[in-house]
Amino acid sequence: MWPLMFAVAAAISRKARLKIRPLLIYMFGVVFVASLVFSIVTTNTDQAFAYFDSRTRLWEFALGSLLALVLPYLAFKRSTRIAMGWTGVIAMLSCGFILSVGQKFPGYMALWPTLAAALVIVAGFTGSKFGADKA
Repeated sequence: MWPLMFAVAAAISRKARLKIRPLLIYMFGVVFVASLVFSIVTTNTDQAFAYFDSRTRLWEFALGSLLALVLPYLAFKRSTRIAMGWTGVIAMLSCGFILSVGQKFPGYMALWPTLAAALVIVAGFTGSKFGADKA
């Protein structure tokens, strides 16, 4: 599905003379919201089905895509990145102890580990388009 989305975005971008990055952010944002809502609703009604249904997991891939699209524009101080990194690592390690994933996963509970991973990724990104890496 992702290659198709990139191809559609490229075609729309050329035809409408739009910048591709904002268009992709919009497209993946729509997938993120729609899939997350579907995941929450489906998990609440039929958790076993939701666990294996790809549509309930698309938002996780969309979050990664959105992160990849905006990452070059994020500029955090080193101290902020360190705090984000450790928060992400602690959140990842603790989610296995704190979350009861057998009942409400992948719904909203899957936000915890995916956002934790996003924090670690952002923390590890030291190259900014704008070069703001000041202590």
